[in-house]
Amino acid sequence: MSDDPASNRSQAEGVYIDPADTLTAARAVLATPGVSAGERADALLAVGRSAYYANQMTEAVGLLREGADLADDPDTLIEILLTLAPALSKQGAPDEALGLLDPAARRIGPHHGGQLHNQRGIILAELGRLPESKAEMLQALALLREAGDGNRETRTMVNLGATTSLMGQLDEAEEWYTQALERSHADGQKVVAAGIAGNLGDLASRRGNFGEALRWYDDARASFDGLGDVELLVSVLELDHARTLLDVGLVVDAVDAAERAARSAELGNNQMLETQANTVLGEALLRLGERANADAALAHGRALAERLGQEPWALRAEFLASGAGSRLDGDVEGTRNGIQRFLAVGWVREAYEFALNQAAALWVDEPERARDALGEIESLTSDLHVDGVDRARASLLAAAIDADLDAGMAAFDDALVALDDQRDLLGSVELRTVLSHRAEPIIDAAMALALGAPDPGVLALDVIERVRAVRATSALARQRHGSSERLAQLRTSRVLLDEAKLDGRNVDEAAADVARLEREILRRRRSDVAGPGRIPMAQAANDVELPDDTTYITHAVHRGRVLGLVRKADAAEIVELGPLDGVIPVVRAQRQALRRLADERVVDTDRYRAALHQTSAALSQMLIEALPVAMSDRVVITPATRMRDVAWGALPALRDRPVTLAHGLAGWDADRAPLEARRVGLLQGPGLARSGDELDAVAQLWREPDALVRNCSCAQAVEMLATADLVHIAAHGAFRSDNPFFSSVRFADGLLSILEMSELPRLPTVVVLASCDAAAAASIGGDAGVVVGTASELRSLGTRIVVAPSVPVNDDAVADLSIRLHQGLVAGRSFDHAVLDARNALAASDNPRRIAAAAAMQVFGGRATRERIVGPLTD
Repeated sequence: MSDDPASNRSQAEGVYIDPADTLTAARAVLATPGVSAGERADALLAVGRSAYYANQMTEAVGLLREGADLADDPDTLIEILLTLAPALSKQGAPDEALGLLDPAARRIGPHHGGQLHNQRGIILAELGRLPESKAEMLQALALLREAGDGNRETRTMVNLGATTSLMGQLDEAEEWYTQALERSHADGQKVVAAGIAGNLGDLASRRGNFGEALRWYDDARASFDGLGDVELLVSVLELDHARTLLDVGLVVDAVDAAERAARSAELGNNQMLETQANTVLGEALLRLGERANADAALAHGRALAERLGQEPWALRAEFLASGAGSRLDGDVEGTRNGIQRFLAVGWVREAYEFALNQAAALWVDEPERARDALGEIESLTSDLHVDGVDRARASLLAAAIDADLDAGMAAFDDALVALDDQRDLLGSVELRTVLSHRAEPIIDAAMALALGAPDPGVLALDVIERVRAVRATSALARQRHGSSERLAQLRTSRVLLDEAKLDGRNVDEAAADVARLEREILRRRRSDVAGPGRIPMAQAANDVELPDDTTYITHAVHRGRVLGLVRKADAAEIVELGPLDGVIPVVRAQRQALRRLADERVVDTDRYRAALHQTSAALSQMLIEALPVAMSDRVVITPATRMRDVAWGALPALRDRPVTLAHGLAGWDADRAPLEARRVGLLQGPGLARSGDELDAVAQLWREPDALVRNCSCAQAVEMLATADLVHIAAHGAFRSDNPFFSSVRFADGLLSILEMSELPRLPTVVVLASCDAAAAASIGGDAGVVVGTASELRSLGTRIVVAPSVPVNDDAVADLSIRLHQGLVAGRSFDHAVLDARNALAASDNPRRIAAAAAMQVFGGRATRERIVGPLTD
């Protein structure tokens, strides 16, 4: 058998360098009558390998089996086996595949022996037999070096990187990938280089560097676009991408990516990829609460994994189906066995997650078992890479088990530092936001410790506020992602979609164009780097000196129970207010009543006025009146995520007090600078009944505003937002619950989204949004995530005060409220009292639309809301 590495180089290497040209030449050979058996075998190898990379395993196996029967050259036969074996393995026959690659069954030299050992290592890694896989690949590397086959040596380095990454040996994996990438570029191995980019994305994701991961995925995807039909590599990239998206909490996007990988695998009969894609899809669906669909995907993935011998994926599906770690079914008798099963197949992160979940579930009733779980995972992973947040959470749980308050708070500090450090690795502002779900188990353990402390209110407030500081998106981190051109294209596409709907035409193409642009904008945004955005954590909430006339209230949800925390002067008290399940339906009912009252088509307004009265009274009693201290003249509230939709001003206990919504107590206190409105801009969008009257009245109050723009365009709005100090916008709003970053305000030529506002160099000090749903928000990253909406994002981007309604409002009613608000500001009233005066005037009306507008209006700001605006009319 020939052992010359260059003997079949043109055919064997072509797919790694110029796959499209190689495939064209091979198909021409197959179409030529009378070619020799050897020539046909060579062509079948090229076409079969192309089918393999196109993720068409049935076609690949058929072509390659025919080629193996015809091959009269040992080099061609080995090359055929190197693709036939993995195709068979992916199709469901890993044992046959390993048998075909057994070097002992063939008389071969180091060149071919190295290739067979390398391919055996790949299949063993897919089966979860990682130590065997690494041993095969190291043997392959030695043989290929002996043979002087640099190209295949490069590919073996890639595979060693993948295996060591799975084993948690991330530094070693990075070394292999780096060497391989340099060599693949030097040798022109385009497919290999593109694949390494995807692998480096997976490696960055395992390190928690998700922004870098997404950039690598983008690089890989761009490279694949120029390589012809490499569907297999693209599908694997989609799968890795889906896992990264899950890790950062972008669950809907993860579902889309996993579904694409699963469809590709099923169409191509790639059962190994189908196993993995269905397992990841099941996990994503579980996160969305779609239990039935998740169970179906997990059952399908587990059945395939067990039949194929893919132990890692069978275990992962079992783990997820059982409740993500409370216990495993089958022959697992205890926590130790569960941890060791995960580690045996290279699932280091999953092993750690399993142990943490076990400890969290057991530490109250079975503390010894919980302690054993933590000790076991620490001892078995001491020399492996484990995420710093998870390590800190383990220390925090250990302290909670031992009721060691000092150790627990030290571990809590470490966890916050790890979260903050990781946030700076993430790149985009959006990823910094969505990753906030990782804080939830940390705050759970820390709150449990705080509630058992001698002064629980003080410590609980510190825990809640410090986690909020880490979750927050700093105005300093405003992203320069350069999407303005694409956002303008998106606006045009949305206009075309609206026109198609109005004309009764088919909207599928226009809707697909909008969806494509949104995905592209978000993908690019997530992989771009934002500037440093670390928020100082030095000032504890308990160090804030509250004015005597101010009460601070916040709520938290701990293990299904609502906790109310109130701070007044130097005292902090915490009290349990009842089950969350009893509060959420009332919040929804209040919101529904407000929406119906604002709708002019609703005739039976008495019914909804009664509903608003009843729900507001109930929420007042549950969330405010049950608190252990009397309310002061002014109230500052930081709502819990699940209570973001409460219309606080409608609650009887708060109705006659200025209420300011804040991101947190320390942030509220830090905003003390005078409110200046030297430049005033008034903007009108299309389709409002009284917007002209409203702006005329407000303009007269400010005498000579710097701009009054009727039928304002998006460009005019952008200019005013970037230059004015106070901007009043009378326009329709659009809230996107599926992705709040696309929430927007409608102007004459389309929708101006939050994403476009985020690219402005500055934003006004004050924005009044007389716009439906402008204060509405949704949680990014699930119930444990960060609340995002137009008003909240303007605050995060630097606007100090935002006034906006939380539901759709009646045009006439909100116009009246706006005029009264500006009357108070021009008259020198403090900002919070000017809003209160306007709201009370409308609430005293017998008009249900005005009552609804008054209740819906929210004020977001800091300590400066207590002050009057300084401007040309108020100096």
